[in-house]
Amino acid sequence: MISNLRIDRAARPTGPAVVSLAGAVALVSGLAWWGWRLAEPLPQPPVAPATAPAQGDSGAASVTAWLSPGPARLDVRVAGVLAGDGRGVAVLSIDGGPPQAYAIGDRLTRSARLAGIDADALIVEHGGRLVRVPLPAQAGDNGEGIKWVPAP
Repeated sequence: MISNLRIDRAARPTGPAVVSLAGAVALVSGLAWWGWRLAEPLPQPPVAPATAPAQGDSGAASVTAWLSPGPARLDVRVAGVLAGDGRGVAVLSIDGGPPQAYAIGDRLTRSARLAGIDADALIVEHGGRLVRVPLPAQAGDNGEGIKWVPAP
């Protein structure tokens, strides 16, 4: 047992002690309140059921096809071609840019690549389909050998 405990009733709490006690009570109550708020589950928004367009509704299908992202428009200008034995290089200007050399299989843009070179056209795969880009005709072109082309 404790027998030497003495309580002095004449001692009054000082101002800083009261402020410290009030701050401790405020801190504990604030932590308790935020703990309770953060422990609650978040309210979930109601989920609307997804509806598919009717089978006979061609208007919805055409609008969906019109708004869906597709391959971007591609402008290819041929500056020169060197091809033979399944290999080849084409000098192309893509979408008005400066001419650059592209080998068969190289990407022209994000949705296009050079798929092949024929005697009279380039074959470009654009958006999953093959497109033929005709080569410019040269005077005296017989389809064989090296062609001399005047400088632009």
